Amino acid sequence: MSGVEKYQEMTKRLLAIQKEEEELLDEMDAVCETLTPEEKDIVDPGGKQAREEELKRAKSMTQIQEKRAEFERLRRELWALERRERVEKQLPEMKKLEGTYWKFRNSYSSPKEEGDYWWLYRHVLKVTDDGYMEVVDFQIDKEGRLEVKRRSLGSFETPKLEWVPASQDEWRVAVAQGIAIVKVIL
Repeated sequence: MSGVEKYQEMTKRLLAIQKEEEELLDEMDAVCETLTPEEKDIVDPGGKQAREEELKRAKSMTQIQEKRAEFERLRRELWALERRERVEKQLPEMKKLEGTYWKFRNSYSSPKEEGDYWWLYRHVLKVTDDGYMEVVDFQIDKEGRLEVKRRSLGSFETPKLEWVPASQDEWRVAVAQGIAIVKVIL
C-alpha cells in the first residue's frame, strides 16, 4: 500500500470514528435526559453545550485534514501533468544527448587560483521515455580524490550550468587517470 493509499485509508477511519463518536454523544444525550439535575452534574459536568463545542472543533480539524489531503492530491496531480507535458516537449532533444560526454569546471567553494579547479565529466548513458537520464559522473578533485557516481537525473540542461561538450577520448583519458590511482592503492 502506497503512502497516499495509507493516508486515504487513515482519513476514512478517522471519519468513521468521528461518526461513531457523534452517535455515542446522541445516545449519551438521550440518557442524560432521563437523569436528575444532580446526576447530570456528576456524569456530564460540562453539559451538552460543551460537548457540542468539542465536536465542532473536531469537525473543523477533520475539514482541515480533508482539505490538506485534497491539496496534496491535487499538487501531485499537477506535478505529474507538468512533468508529462515537459517530457513530451523535451524528450526528442533529450534523446539526442544519449551517448554524449560533457565536462564542467568544478571547484570547492572559494577557488583562488587555476589549480583550485578540475573537470567533472559526465557521460549520458541513456534517456528513458519518462524523461530521466541515466548518467555517470566522474572527477578527480584538486587533492587527488576520485569520485564516480552513476545516477538518474530528472533533467540535464547543458547550457545553463556551464557544461561544455567533451570528447570520448577526453572521458577515456580521465577514467584512465582514475584507474591509475586505484592501481596504486591495490
